[in-house]
Amino acid sequence: MSVSGRSLCGIDEAGRGPLAGSLVMAGVILDGSMADAGLMDSKKLTEKKREALYEIIIKNARFHIISFSAAQIDA
Repeated sequence: MSVSGRSLCGIDEAGRGPLAGSLVMAGVILDGSMADAGLMDSKKLTEKKREALYEIIIKNARFHIISFSAAQIDA
């Protein structure tokens, strides 16, 4: 997949809600040329490839991470 000249936005969450603790969500905006880097499903990547892509993403992407505690979710 190639979407050069466009931006890609991905979002995901981790957590099971207030019964299991905090909920963490992240959004990442990448240049479309990074679509070919194997970012479509991180679960299909090796740990080594994930770590290499992490460094590229941190240096080249805009991202935001938020977390909500169980108490905040209950409120």
